[in-house]
Amino acid sequence: MNYRKLLLKGSLITGIALCVLFLIYMLFRSSFLNMGLTKAQRKLKRDYGIIMNVQSAGFTGLFSLRLEGISLVPESADTMLTMDTVDLSLRFFPLLTGNVQLKYLYLGRPKLSIYNEPNRCNWCGIRRPKTQSSSKRSTAEVLFRLIESTLDQVPAEMLVNHASLLYTDSSGAAQVSVPQFLLEHQEFKTVFSTRSNHGVQQWQADGTLEPADLKGKFRLFALNNKQNASPKLSDWFGIRAGWRMLSGSFSNIRFEQETLNISLEGAVEQMLVQHERLSDSVVVIPSARANLHIRVGRNQVELDSTSTGSIDKLQWNMYARYAWQPERDYTLALNIPWTPAQDFLGSLPPALFANLSGIRAEGKLRYRFKVHLNDRNPDAATLFSAMDEQNVHISRYGTAKLQDLHLPFSYYFFLNGNLQRSVYVGPENANFRRLDQIAPELRNAVLTGEDPNFYYHKGFEPEALRGALIANYKAGRFRRGGSTITMQLVKNLFLSRRKTLARKLEEVLLVWLLEHHTGISKNRLLEIYLNIIEWGPGIIGANEAAQFYFAKDAAALDPIESAYLAAIVPSPRRFAGWFDGKGKLARNDLHFRVIRQVMQNKGMAPVDTSAQVPNLYLRGRALQLLPKEVIISPPTNETETWIE
Repeated sequence: MNYRKLLLKGSLITGIALCVLFLIYMLFRSSFLNMGLTKAQRKLKRDYGIIMNVQSAGFTGLFSLRLEGISLVPESADTMLTMDTVDLSLRFFPLLTGNVQLKYLYLGRPKLSIYNEPNRCNWCGIRRPKTQSSSKRSTAEVLFRLIESTLDQVPAEMLVNHASLLYTDSSGAAQVSVPQFLLEHQEFKTVFSTRSNHGVQQWQADGTLEPADLKGKFRLFALNNKQNASPKLSDWFGIRAGWRMLSGSFSNIRFEQETLNISLEGAVEQMLVQHERLSDSVVVIPSARANLHIRVGRNQVELDSTSTGSIDKLQWNMYARYAWQPERDYTLALNIPWTPAQDFLGSLPPALFANLSGIRAEGKLRYRFKVHLNDRNPDAATLFSAMDEQNVHISRYGTAKLQDLHLPFSYYFFLNGNLQRSVYVGPENANFRRLDQIAPELRNAVLTGEDPNFYYHKGFEPEALRGALIANYKAGRFRRGGSTITMQLVKNLFLSRRKTLARKLEEVLLVWLLEHHTGISKNRLLEIYLNIIEWGPGIIGANEAAQFYFAKDAAALDPIESAYLAAIVPSPRRFAGWFDGKGKLARNDLHFRVIRQVMQNKGMAPVDTSAQVPNLYLRGRALQLLPKEVIISPPTNETETWIE
């Protein structure tokens, strides 16, 4: 009985308190609204340097209000945002706990204008708010709270009419116009247009948002069955990208044990990509998908190994990890499981693998790759790469006639994209030399300088690639490559000299095909290489080089001459910097000395490997091309493989 009286008394007191609060709310809500607006205006001006103007504000219902004539103007700059009307209503019960949640939101004619021009920039002066340095939150927790609070503010219903976004910089203007955006019952849809230097394009977007479950999905596709291009990408990054449909989703967002977990899915159909560092032509991807599981910890971000991706019929698993404390640590792994060889090779975009167009293959292929590098000890970096195969047979090669390299052929030498001359690689050419017609000293010197393990690998030298990775990381830039003789041969015969991702990927597959499936011997590959590489200005092949520098046949070269020719392979056009005005060798690089030392160790000939410059004189036409005042290039103390 006492409990019932207490419950009744508590309910009565609660009811009276609510009535009093409601009465206070009704009497003073306009004052509270004005106070809230004034506080917001002061905060924007104090923390960000933005002036907010509101022509009128008032309540239109019990928990509904309207703002009119809204603008945001950065101090001493052009207006950034204008809006005719904002109507909103709040949820009652969350409001009782101090949690402001929108039930309905209407935006009438919002216009966001961003100017980023040298003499007109309305966002450059916006200040960043001062952060509390004492905050102990990790990056993972900050991201989770940001995602959670953003989704928590999504209204149950939302309508936006006649919205526009204008961005202007020195390259031109881009505008997005949205006649209407509608969100209701957790579903949204809109049709909008973009206008830029590339013309007018029509888009449609739809999807779902489920704030309570922290998940959502979207689709963005071009109308009229076209591949629309994303505006401003080409102006900002030099890349043109378009697609017929792009879709994505996010889910499984949770924060536990100091780790943020999030799952992302994405898919694209009929995607077009063009960039000068990617490929010489437009890359067409019929379909691609990705399913990513990401973990963000206090000191690292990780892509889980269950993450997958696919292009057409080619699928793979991937893993990545980047840690920034206690030191930077990088791991990347890729695994393409056993796949029918035709699906593997046929799914590769033709623009990236033009020389494989039309290839026909049987059997199965698998590819595995992993690299790890730690900033504290980069010399301990590991690199693993392997292409495995089961009963693979190439019944038809692509446009690169790899299988015909055992026959005589014409080699076309290009410089800066321009054809310089053609060289016939065969006995009909007076300067062609079979491998046994080239001095063994030169053969061994070139192998020493360019690819010591040429006869022991199948086109790739893992240790050379690992060494290149370490050297480039230490230098903070690309300084040396890990190319083998087979890789250099493929580049010279089939690929352009432009440094694109397509060229590198295509080079890898062509080398694999050449070494594994053509049956062409190592001796033949080395023979071709020695007959086609540039050895001076317009000098192609070993015999032309022997005549040009020393006025003798390639078979008659001595150890010092051979070591010199091997040393200049990376930079053959800079030969003049090695000699004084009388044609005497005046430079003694470490690379040059190492080649001579190895030759001596092999018993090729007694060679002086001291720091003294050996006696070597130009005898051929090269002597006539030396400038009157020769500037000797300073010797280098580095040994490098072929520099790309």
